[in-house]
Amino acid sequence: MGQLSERSAGTAWEHLRRLPVWLPPALLTLAVTLTGLGSAQLWRDELATWSAATRSPGDLARLAGTIDAATGPYYLLMHGWTTVFGDSTIALRAPAVLAMTVAAGLLAGLGARLVDRRGGLFAGLLFAVLPGTSRYGQEARPYALATMLAVLATVLLVTALRRPSWARWAGYAAAVVALGLIHLIALTLLAAHALVVLIAWWRGPAAAGVATRDHPSAERDRRVWRWLVAVVPVALLAGPLLVKARTQQSRQLNWVNLARLDDLTALPGGVAQSSVVGGLLVGVAALGAARLGRRALLPVSAVL
Repeated sequence: MGQLSERSAGTAWEHLRRLPVWLPPALLTLAVTLTGLGSAQLWRDELATWSAATRSPGDLARLAGTIDAATGPYYLLMHGWTTVFGDSTIALRAPAVLAMTVAAGLLAGLGARLVDRRGGLFAGLLFAVLPGTSRYGQEARPYALATMLAVLATVLLVTALRRPSWARWAGYAAAVVALGLIHLIALTLLAAHALVVLIAWWRGPAAAGVATRDHPSAERDRRVWRWLVAVVPVALLAGPLLVKARTQQSRQLNWVNLARLDDLTALPGGVAQSSVVGGLLVGVAALGAARLGRRALLPVSAVL
């Protein structure tokens, strides 16, 4: 019986190895987020999305100018979506389902690039079963889209650092601009990207943990200004939005306490929607980072 179990496990792993690394996590995430998608009624913030998405572009412009500039681009996107697909509960939540599905596949691909295929597959499958994945994947709010764009921008950064070209940096720039327009606070990810770019420029891709396993000694590219050029559109497009949103803080977030340093202790549990799961994630991440060494620089700094 033991030999049969081992043989079955080996056969299952061989079947998994034949599939693209992104496919199992994406399919599992799709199944998780589709389960019971329309069973719960829209809650307060989702009703705000429905209200904004069903308004005219002119009304949305006035809304952004007076109350909610930070979420304006997301509402405009959802306006276009509901115009095509309707404003039912499932239609409103469908973009979040698709975004988390794509995020899981991209995460698996990123893990395979930075570590190996097994590591990428594990990361994608773990992401698929996290409580936060089903939560944000079933919510008509911008968080799932921000998650997808953050992972996409990181994947494109690794690609551009390995094989620099204007086309790859342009793709990275587009992803970062979209990330900033969807969720301004998500632009804090640029601090992690800047760190990796600086180390890659100073000591090469291997020192930054983004060199391929086949070419660990890839030459460093001193054209770090390409990254600076890539983030210029972010400043031009998201900058005015940030300034406008800052003036609306008292109307939008006056009921939310300012973050303090000791709030970080509750952050893993908040992200994972479970303090136990959040604590386990921190433990697994710490063990993985210790084992990966330099290759952990990008994912760890991105998380921070």
